Amino acid sequence: MLRPGGALVMSVHHPGEDWRWFGRPDYFRTEQIEDTWTVAGKPRTVRFYRRPLSACFNALRDAGFTVDRLLEPQPQPAGREVDPEGYASMSTAPHFLHFRALTPKAPPSGAAAR
Repeated sequence: MLRPGGALVMSVHHPGEDWRWFGRPDYFRTEQIEDTWTVAGKPRTVRFYRRPLSACFNALRDAGFTVDRLLEPQPQPAGREVDPEGYASMSTAPHFLHFRALTPKAPPSGAAAR
């Protein structure tokens, strides 16, 4: 629940790349994907839905949000020393999208509803 004028900030896999990473034949199809991540040295199964950018954007708009910002983040320069291969990959291909979406502001006190 957000106050009027509140912000929702979220990160998703970049839809322009994740369908290729997972070998999916149809970019426009919304589907559940299963992946395995290593967390604290142990494999963990992660499930998520991949969908095209238009579906991500439209879901926010349909819920009444205004998309205020859309970022395709890149790694910090210090990441090059920590993981040179990962740094190179994330510096040249989009991996994530960050959305900032705003709720409508409340009408001024005493204003008539439209």
